[in-house]
Amino acid sequence: MTVHPGFPSAAPDTVLDRIAAMKDDIAAAGDEAQRLRHLPTWLVDKLHGAGLMRVCMPTKYGGEALDPMRTVEAIEAVSAIDGSVGWNFMIG
Repeated sequence: MTVHPGFPSAAPDTVLDRIAAMKDDIAAAGDEAQRLRHLPTWLVDKLHGAGLMRVCMPTKYGGEALDPMRTVEAIEAVSAIDGSVGWNFMIG
C-alpha cells in the first residue's frame, strides 16, 4: 500500500480501535458541539490526525478504502459515543 507522507499507515480493522481510543475526546466534543453548533476544531484535528477522516479514500491517495460495511461500522462506533459527532463524521 502506498501511503502519502503525513498519513499514518493502518489496516482497516484498526479503525474501530482508533475510535475507541478517542472515546473520551468524542464524548467531550459532543457536549461542546451542542454549545458551539458545530464540531470543535480540536476534535476535527484529532480525527484527521488519527486518519479517521480518510477511511473511504482510496489507498493510492493515502486513505484506507474501507468497504461500505466497515464504513457503516465506523460511523456506528462514533455515533454510539455521541450522536452529533457521529452525524458529522458521516458527513465528513
